[in-house]
Amino acid sequence: MQQNSLNTLTLFVLIINPFFRHIYRPFLYDSFHYYSSHAQGLTLCAYLTKTLKTILLLASLSISSFSQAKESIDLLVVVEPDVFAKNNPNRLTRESLQAALTQQINTANSLYQLANIHYHLVAILDWEDNAVSQRLSQGDHYPQALNSLMSAITNQELSTQFHSDNRAKTYLQQYYADKLIFITKEKDTSLEPFGHGFYQAGLSVHSQALMAMPSVLAHLLGHTLALEHPSASVCQSMTLLMCSPFEANIALSITDLSWLGQLTQGKNIPHKTGFDNSAYLGEFSPTMPKLANIKLSIDQRELSNEQRDTQITLQLVNDNGELKPLKQTISVELFTQSGTAVAAYHYPESLYQRVVFLSGETQKHISLEIQPSAHYANFNVGTRYGLLVNDSNIEKVTIIGDIKDSGPTAPTEPQAPTIEINPSPNPSAPVIDNGSGDDNNTGNTDDTLDSSGDSSGTTSLLPLLILLSIAFRRMAGTKNHLTH
Repeated sequence: MQQNSLNTLTLFVLIINPFFRHIYRPFLYDSFHYYSSHAQGLTLCAYLTKTLKTILLLASLSISSFSQAKESIDLLVVVEPDVFAKNNPNRLTRESLQAALTQQINTANSLYQLANIHYHLVAILDWEDNAVSQRLSQGDHYPQALNSLMSAITNQELSTQFHSDNRAKTYLQQYYADKLIFITKEKDTSLEPFGHGFYQAGLSVHSQALMAMPSVLAHLLGHTLALEHPSASVCQSMTLLMCSPFEANIALSITDLSWLGQLTQGKNIPHKTGFDNSAYLGEFSPTMPKLANIKLSIDQRELSNEQRDTQITLQLVNDNGELKPLKQTISVELFTQSGTAVAAYHYPESLYQRVVFLSGETQKHISLEIQPSAHYANFNVGTRYGLLVNDSNIEKVTIIGDIKDSGPTAPTEPQAPTIEINPSPNPSAPVIDNGSGDDNNTGNTDDTLDSSGDSSGTTSLLPLLILLSIAFRRMAGTKNHLTH
């Protein structure tokens, strides 16, 4: 009778959506079969009770994504200069770092969506020095090398060997960010080779880990929300986020989802050592005000071997397109995105830069000179991650060659993903923030991220069924342990 019940439930899950027959049937069937092989000692009543409790918990988490607004956690990234240094054998370009962060944050949002947590990147800034990596290369661990910066964010008392360093905290407050991501050139050679979570303050991560480990950022962000490593036995039987950052197809455990649900609801949150109960989700949560728009224009968008140079103009404007001087100093990231053209081969990498408008300034001019090309090629230029300003429109630059095809390109730069973290929803008409406090209503439209971040239809049912199968494995493991 127990086996028949399992078979019926398995069949129901597999036929509920034809999509699952082709992709998730082997995974789900294996999970149910694993449970059934260990369920003989349970009465049918006990089995159904455990199953019902799991289903109710997962259903409540899934349904909550319809009834509750997402908790948006703003992330500020700072990068050591040597990560981009040309003498670094593992150097990243700014385009490749952006592509890696896009993938990592999309992965994190797909994993945390059942807990109604959404991560949003507010800026990528150059750090002033390489002091953290220098300490790591001398044998210090991440907690030692970053203690002064991270402790200042959380207002924790420092030991006498450290001095308070408020630079990171100042950046977080300036950009209205919740957590810091510190990207290092070097890694901790003994304890944690890929990174470290610093309570709710943020995390450090090795630059190469972002490129090689698909879920390393989601894993470390979990530590900043007080998620811990499961036991070795659990990690041997399941592929969970907090077990390993090396896997792409992973999930959060039921225990972790339950804890995250408490955080987002703000109810009955138990104290965990080192954490501030009021600041798990960040300490600087108000939405950044948007005081102006950025209008980007290019004198000549079609360039050739005869006309290789042009000028990019950035203007601070109001809703009506009129110049708008500000009393504050603001800055924006002028970015490039490879199309068929490639950075350093068709156009200079240095075009990707941070542009600063001093108080009262309304215009900036940036020179662009392309390299000679025999083939047609193109790339995009725009601004994003602005301090107190909206993203700009995005313009395409076309290189007209003698041969009307893209031709061979030098493999010096990986193609950036087509989905950007903060694309402009209407390049021709950026809008001022309406003050609603919802990041999705500003020029930084988060809802254009990977569709796995949506909370409707198949994408909501898919993680529910995956987690249900994980729950069966977990209960089976518990039963197996008790019977031995």
